[in-house]
Amino acid sequence: MILKNTNIIKKVISTALCAVMACSFVTGAGISSMSLDMAVTASAAETEEKLCVTEKDMLPYYYQKMTKSEKAVYIKLRKAVMERKSSAKFGKMSKETADKLTNTLFYYDDLGFNLNNVQYEIGPSYTKMKFEYFFSKSNYIKMVNKIDEKAEAIVAKFTDKTTKYAKIKYIHDYIIKNCTYNTEALTKDTAYGALVAKKADCDGYSKAFSYVCRKAGIWTVNVTGDSGEPHMWNKVYYNKAWHNVDVTWDDPTGNVKDNLAYDFFMISDKQISKTHTQDKIEYTVPSATTNKYGYYNVYKLIAKDANDARSKLISQIASAASKGKSSVTIQMPDDATYSNVVNYLEKNSSDNIFEILSAASKKTKAKLITIGCHGYGNPESRTYTICFYLKGKKITDYYTSLDVMDSESINFLDEIGLVVG
Repeated sequence: MILKNTNIIKKVISTALCAVMACSFVTGAGISSMSLDMAVTASAAETEEKLCVTEKDMLPYYYQKMTKSEKAVYIKLRKAVMERKSSAKFGKMSKETADKLTNTLFYYDDLGFNLNNVQYEIGPSYTKMKFEYFFSKSNYIKMVNKIDEKAEAIVAKFTDKTTKYAKIKYIHDYIIKNCTYNTEALTKDTAYGALVAKKADCDGYSKAFSYVCRKAGIWTVNVTGDSGEPHMWNKVYYNKAWHNVDVTWDDPTGNVKDNLAYDFFMISDKQISKTHTQDKIEYTVPSATTNKYGYYNVYKLIAKDANDARSKLISQIASAASKGKSSVTIQMPDDATYSNVVNYLEKNSSDNIFEILSAASKKTKAKLITIGCHGYGNPESRTYTICFYLKGKKITDYYTSLDVMDSESINFLDEIGLVVG
């Protein structure tokens, strides 16, 4: 029996998984107020807790690109904001410099998330800044300390034998597995949202990835741009080169549980430009020129033709099934090969996919179901994913909710060996 129900056999891949960033930071113009009541903290009078980091800790990548005088001002500015000062006075600077430093704190510094608005007063020999904030001082202190505590716990899992590449991949995977994409949560656009509250938008994903990477000694930078709407992702420095990593877009939405992806992991500007446009900012954003360390390259999952795709899928499905996993993905090197492989896999109602499942079943002791699957392609990344099932497992082992599935799909999954409920 062949699984034909389109609700299961195919999955639509959205090219706009990330919602609009939580707010736009425009110096001199206020951002709309919001309720900041948080269950995570007490009032300032009820706590003596201190920040676990200083104004010189976890500085953003672009701090290194500032002039000596800008660095001095930035440290003073950062300290004032971290201590939730109502204002701070500096030597005279141009509005362009003031914009540059405050924008750096808001967008590219993972600890600047409490800054809501800045107003400037530029005199003949001074610059005075007045600040507005999202959270109370005690809230901010507790949030930063929780972010750092969680980052420390993640990094503590690494040993002297953990490669830098493995660290980057682990941090990427950890955030995806432990955070749910959410545009409504109060702390959605912060590292706290992704790491502690476990609900975040693209800002939160990006800032969490950046913070943990830097905690592990890995250079990262937050990248702002557009992916159909305003978006934020990362570039990470590995083996003397920069690479794009979009944790948000590797965390696809949908009802399938095992859907962690690597389509936007360690890829070039050329590759990511198919779906992302990078903002022009005050700094020179590092260029990413190679796909050499992309996930599919490193793990030899790029299929040169349909026969190679078949061979790789058989091997990967057998290996994944034996480990209790339920999905595999391969990539094609160009659009023509991608089209040929997809045509091969989906020919005659996906007969070739089921033949691949049968061949994989012979190579594993796992009870692989060979008459039902969930497959989909992504033309932007030229990848194809097959999600498969094991006999005796529950439908809820593979799908988050039965409520969004039609009865025909549920009945079929029951018939091929999955347990309802």
